[in-house]
Amino acid sequence: MLTLSAPGPPILSQRAKIAIGPMVDAVDAHGTGGAPNSLQSLLASAVFGVDRYLQRREGVFCFTSDARCIFRIKISSLNAPVTLDNGTTLPAGMEIVELHIWNEQVPILREHVSPVAWALSIRRAFPHSLKLLSGYLAERADFARIGAVGANIALFTADDTKQHLRTCQRLGFMRSRTGWGGETGEARRLGENILIALMILALNPESFNFSSFRRNRVPVFMTRAELDRRYGAARVCSSRDSSERLAS
Repeated sequence: MLTLSAPGPPILSQRAKIAIGPMVDAVDAHGTGGAPNSLQSLLASAVFGVDRYLQRREGVFCFTSDARCIFRIKISSLNAPVTLDNGTTLPAGMEIVELHIWNEQVPILREHVSPVAWALSIRRAFPHSLKLLSGYLAERADFARIGAVGANIALFTADDTKQHLRTCQRLGFMRSRTGWGGETGEARRLGENILIALMILALNPESFNFSSFRRNRVPVFMTRAELDRRYGAARVCSSRDSSERLAS
């Protein structure tokens, strides 16, 4: 599967003017916005062309036109049981939603705006995107059997892992103790890392380093019930029930 990873380590020298618009503004028909040379523009066009091709081939799709959503999704199923840190077991065969970063819509951190402002915009984008996802799934009867949402996070170091897992837990995700439920091979993982590294090089070469080729994977999941409880469908139903009881 493709990994959940924005292109680069915190680009605090991935990007500090914040662009509220989509990343595609920075990778337009002429390449990267403010690209220092045509070589970088060509690299950006090529890298994002490959990314779009892989998304189509893998069945990854956009479930909303909301400009603030930073996720695309893929519907798949687990090839093996998954046990989470809280003891929850997701059975083999369970249908899940795989989360993929919608690279073109991730706010860009440029040179003139505080990294804090960029980080806050990203922090708001995650719950907003999950609310949209909960609503989308609730409206689709053909997705009624989906039991969980998962992401395979690409990280550099043990310190990165601890920090990002704390963020994931605040959002409602739990780490898998047993892998993804169908592991990808080393060659594919290397290919994914190369693509991520090239995205960094195309968008923000100052932040590039060779550790980008050595990203580890940390699979995290959230049950469908928890998604709906935190971000929408269950909360909406609860509010409706309360309103109906008060009206009667």
